[in-house]
Amino acid sequence: YREENKTMFTEYNDGFDSLGIDINEPKQSRVILWDYDTMLHHCLYSGRNEETGERNPEFEEKDIEYLQGKLTEMTLKVLNLVESKFSILALYIWVKGKGNFRKDLSADYKALRPKPNPVINNLYDYAKIAHQTIPADGHEAEDGIYTMSTKIDHNGIILGVDSDLLQIPGIHYNYQKNIWRKISNDEA
Repeated sequence: YREENKTMFTEYNDGFDSLGIDINEPKQSRVILWDYDTMLHHCLYSGRNEETGERNPEFEEKDIEYLQGKLTEMTLKVLNLVESKFSILALYIWVKGKGNFRKDLSADYKALRPKPNPVINNLYDYAKIAHQTIPADGHEAEDGIYTMSTKIDHNGIILGVDSDLLQIPGIHYNYQKNIWRKISNDEA
């Protein structure tokens, strides 16, 4: 509460308390299932000029070393936050792969999306080596996450920002919004 303008502020709730996990108990061990494509694209966001509000120039090939460091820093930040609440038993990081059966079914699938910055391919190559990403050949990252989540009875933690992932029951962490959420079978 601020006296000078009579504004009430509430404490931010990241939703972790809604998971029903007792923070006084030892940390639970969980498998982490990560849809990493958005992380790569987010890494390429160059921001806006504070004075003009215009978007900064796109990153280029000459910036790849900086972007690799930025991607690793962003990755470690998310993993450190998760590890502050859970013990990481295993980590599976999915990215787009070659081909997608959905494009075979409909040529219009994702056809209206803007062309990505060509530097993204360098980041995918880097992530494959540095972060041991798993390419989702023939389908999407969400499909690989669903398959693995099913194999572990939906007891892992799904990291991602895509609302399609909310069709998978279990614990979810949206790292862009810093929000934890538990999705029941009925909700999924």
